[in-house]
Amino acid sequence: MFDAIPSTKPIFERSPRLRRWVVRTAIVLMTLVAAILCDGADAAAANINTLGFNPWSPPELATRYHRSYAYGRLWYGAEVLGWVTKGGQRLPALVTASPGGTPISDAGQLGLSTTRLLFGNDAVFDEMRIGGRLRGGWWFDHDHTIGVEGVFFGIDGENNDFRASGDGTNILARPFLNVDTAQQDARLIAFPTTAIGVDSVTAEGAIALEARLEFSGAEAIARKLVSSSKVHRIELVAGYRHSHLGDSLLIVEEINTTTVDPSATTITEVGNLLDAFQAENNFHGGEVGIIASRWWNRWAVQVSGKVAIGGSH
Repeated sequence: MFDAIPSTKPIFERSPRLRRWVVRTAIVLMTLVAAILCDGADAAAANINTLGFNPWSPPELATRYHRSYAYGRLWYGAEVLGWVTKGGQRLPALVTASPGGTPISDAGQLGLSTTRLLFGNDAVFDEMRIGGRLRGGWWFDHDHTIGVEGVFFGIDGENNDFRASGDGTNILARPFLNVDTAQQDARLIAFPTTAIGVDSVTAEGAIALEARLEFSGAEAIARKLVSSSKVHRIELVAGYRHSHLGDSLLIVEEINTTTVDPSATTITEVGNLLDAFQAENNFHGGEVGIIASRWWNRWAVQVSGKVAIGGSH
């Protein structure tokens, strides 16, 4: 058995499932609140003329105007996003195990029948994640022909965690390619009492890994109406876009080795070994696009397409 490494972090920080559940619940609640605030289409349509609204604008726009009339020409919205990373991200073999009694020279070595892979050599971040998008804007005229919009979206950050520790009977190792010999090798983390030369050595170390991915972005754009009727609306958009993509891999190894020499002198080595890999990609650029909307009574479809040109660093 592989025991979990004790953690002193608050439960919210060390439980990815709890974090994801809280974020998803908040997104759903925001969407429901937005839907409730958007109610009142019939009352809005009945007051189009009294509000001085363009009678050729679709009912949904009249609704937005009606519910925000007290605040001028402000509008807002919330959406739930489902996001999938194509192919995910593949990690190399990071933690292996071997049964007790395995020779030290073979312990944890990849390619041997006695070696069992515990973590790695598989794709991560390949499952659907839930996110949200919040948007709001301001129309400069009553006919909603020109305005500005701000957008923010975020995807629920995904964590892949693994923890294991030695109990005096099992063997844990970190496989790697030895550049000196150009052969597969392994660094032992935990193994039962073993004779190494004239010494008796026992290792009861532990290892913890965390792989994380997060994605978010924001837009500031201008919207210009180019065509509209009772049942459709087409707008051109142009503005600024920022996107942030970050992923990281953190490996924490706890060293706990006891060596007994022939004179019965005991030497204990304890410490921590940290490997951290992190990459961030920030995009800044301009974007242009088109937004087309079509209404059928109470049903509506909106299609948008945007192209951004800029730089990443």
